[in-house]
Amino acid sequence: MTLSKSKIWQAAELKPVEFPLKRALFSNWFVTWTSPENPAYNYQAYTESRYYLFGGRLRGLRLVKLKQYVSLITTIVLHVVSLPLYIIFEARYAWTHISPAIIFIFCYLWCLSASCLIRATFQDPGLLPRNVHLVDNVVRNGLPIEYINSQLVDGPKSKVELKYCTTCYIWRPVRSSHCSMCNACILNMDHHCPFLANCIGQRNYWHFLCYLTFTILLCAFVCAQTAYRISRQDIADTPMSLFLLIYAALCIMFPASLLFTHLCFGLTGITTREYLATDRVEGHFFLKDVCLNPFNSGNLIANWLRQWLRPRGLSTLPLRQQFTETDTRFQEYVIGSLT
Repeated sequence: MTLSKSKIWQAAELKPVEFPLKRALFSNWFVTWTSPENPAYNYQAYTESRYYLFGGRLRGLRLVKLKQYVSLITTIVLHVVSLPLYIIFEARYAWTHISPAIIFIFCYLWCLSASCLIRATFQDPGLLPRNVHLVDNVVRNGLPIEYINSQLVDGPKSKVELKYCTTCYIWRPVRSSHCSMCNACILNMDHHCPFLANCIGQRNYWHFLCYLTFTILLCAFVCAQTAYRISRQDIADTPMSLFLLIYAALCIMFPASLLFTHLCFGLTGITTREYLATDRVEGHFFLKDVCLNPFNSGNLIANWLRQWLRPRGLSTLPLRQQFTETDTRFQEYVIGSLT
């Protein structure tokens, strides 16, 4: 059974990959980092590449080294410190010289942005279960040849490619992909965001876009108010207003450029991953390849509505349900080897 010119699939015994069974940090409810010896819930058994908070309600990517969390920590710190800085140095002036409503507007935008940040970072991006599509006698015969080769199925406008994941052992739905960082297949994967330490997919893409939008509005709001105060007072008397103006102006640049990029992608209904893949195709006109992707409806408004209003759908992994040892969706398997 040929995988490629130099790789042959060899059938072998179906063996679960062992992972260390250590006591979870704090408890198996507050922070679940490693699997307990006798997991009671699915999230306690599904910890190969992630950790869980508050009984599986929130989850994050488990990275190897602390320095890999720098981007996520920086994102959270930059957002969190903006609230006390504003309350301490700007709230009193806004209350007495402009309007008390200014403070409520700032706090409202800050809460919306923080909520979307938490949801985009710590909620399910669209994880797909493992080991769902395994054929009978796989130990003796290995996977069929059609599982190794991609298949073409009917798409909205043309044929689209359907692939089998030899890591998760499932047929991935169209537009889904396996993320090596998350060690899982993600439904409608757009990209893996290092600043959130999470994939952006079917179930958190809307929260990702809203986080960018509210962050831009929040930064623009701070810039407008601090610029107004500086224009009314001497800069020497308002050094923190100048600092906050520069702080907000710098913080708005990256979210604004990222949101603009995704709005451009929304014109043709293409994802970040599909865009990068198209960019690498040689011998083709780039813009034509993007516009003629099979998921482009041909209507700009319809593409944008689908980008912003597509339903999240239900989670395919019931992580908070009771765990049973016969449920293989939360285990990692190795079938044979590639030589």
